[in-house]
Amino acid sequence: MKRILGFHVYGKSEDAIREQLWRFRETSWVASSAQLDKRIAQLEREIEYYRRRFDEAQERADRQLDEFMQANGMGEVTTTARRDASEKSASVQKEMDAQKKEIGEMFAETLGTEHDEFGLELPEDLHDAAAALMSVPTQKKAS
Repeated sequence: MKRILGFHVYGKSEDAIREQLWRFRETSWVASSAQLDKRIAQLEREIEYYRRRFDEAQERADRQLDEFMQANGMGEVTTTARRDASEKSASVQKEMDAQKKEIGEMFAETLGTEHDEFGLELPEDLHDAAAALMSVPTQKKAS
């Protein structure tokens, strides 16, 4: 490389060397980029593995703490136990609603009717008398 009037003048051989250097850097960047991608993927898998292990250990510790607290007469304090309790209560509520609906369908004919102590439906005239006996008479004010 020569310097003429402040300009750098390159010869053909210098251009060839620069081009070879550029190609070498480019291939090394591609190779290092592939290696970096491989290493990044490996580290991401490792992070996910340790994150899962941490979550499992934390959940185990939460359950142990809740068991200890419940053994001492206290309620749930961790989010794990509260989440489990809410899921359980939701499933129990769902089952109760289904049972109520089933019972309602089974006894839909007899709901709202008056029965005697043997479970027989009252005749119409006794039904009116029973309704009159069951109602509380209102007292009128003396003026």
